[in-house]
Amino acid sequence: MHPEVILRRCNSSISQVSDALLPKDIAEWDLLCLSIMLEITNPDTLWRPYLDVLPYELNSYLFWSEDHKKMVAGSSLQHLDFDQAKKNFEDTVLPFIKQCDLFDVNVHDFSMFRRVISLIMAYSFTYVNDETVMLPFADMLNAKTGYNNARVYFEENESSSPILTMKATKDILKGSEIFNTYGDLSNADLLRKYGYVDNINPNNCVEISFDTVANTAKVNTMYFEARLPILLELGLIDQYDSFIIGSDTNIPEDLDFIIKAFISDKEEWESIFDGEQSGNELRDPEDGNMYELSEDEEISDIDGMSGISDIDGMSGISDIDGMSGISDIDGMSGIEFDIELEYPKFGNIDMGKYNNFVEKLILNKINRYNTSLEQDKENLDKLIVSNRRIDELITKVLISEKEILQQLLETVKK
Repeated sequence: MHPEVILRRCNSSISQVSDALLPKDIAEWDLLCLSIMLEITNPDTLWRPYLDVLPYELNSYLFWSEDHKKMVAGSSLQHLDFDQAKKNFEDTVLPFIKQCDLFDVNVHDFSMFRRVISLIMAYSFTYVNDETVMLPFADMLNAKTGYNNARVYFEENESSSPILTMKATKDILKGSEIFNTYGDLSNADLLRKYGYVDNINPNNCVEISFDTVANTAKVNTMYFEARLPILLELGLIDQYDSFIIGSDTNIPEDLDFIIKAFISDKEEWESIFDGEQSGNELRDPEDGNMYELSEDEEISDIDGMSGISDIDGMSGISDIDGMSGISDIDGMSGIEFDIELEYPKFGNIDMGKYNNFVEKLILNKINRYNTSLEQDKENLDKLIVSNRRIDELITKVLISEKEILQQLLETVKK
């Protein structure tokens, strides 16, 4: 594919606008959106055949109703910022549209902006220098977890910009479908980014927020109030953390450590942490020596975390398709160790107490959903028959998460 066919800002009608006239804080993502909006209303555009086949009805979360937003409570999808696109349009895009003669404020409105943003999320590619572009023809390929057999490559060309090439990554039988890949994404991420889910997806996972863990520990352990500030100060946990449990139902290392830190007895705790509980020392699990944080690495304000109430709405928000404006909330404490610190290894842990905590944690997580697994499965067939597509997709995500939780619950009960 020749570079001139790629739909991007520099070869669209908006390139007529001087950079000096563009808002200083406008993002490249918004400029691509404006470019496409302008081409949609240009009858003579080079991309007319391409633009005419792009869908109007999309499953993007930007089109979800209030009922859809209630459905995702407790799930990985609850972190979506449903209002950011509207705010972005009103604060940055609309003022520019009003002052630019190329646009008509009555045509190039939020409805069009929302559709184009959703098209970019679902169909765009990353070009050289991390530029987001639209690739006619290339986005015709479907994607299906486990079936990827082709990829898009940008090959250097001495006489022009890099040329796009689609290449097979394995032998493809004649008559077989060619599948692109979006990466190893869970159904929640596929729905969030691309507006679909896979019926079979080994990458499915469930996200448990630090808030859920903390509330479980507060009710079910003796030392929560005393140990939480120390763990926070040492940077071993973070109030914005979330913990991912995959379809294998294995407890991840970070969550395993936190559970053991809260349920361990006094002797086991003091075998790793300073007996004085000063909050700035930690034993090396290998040699028993103490790590010590410098003054610059200590946290001066724990922000009253010992009385955690509700931070669940914050956990795990990280780069929602470049839309939220929130990038990398993980690690907000800003602690950087001079050494690569592994989680301390607890030795003498009562596994009965451990499994009991995990059980309570799972039940706490399950209670955060608005529906049960049984209700979701019962509703799914009805949604498919009634062609309520967005409801169906959300329900499939909910089922995938709750099945992982149910499987883990059965395991710890044995």
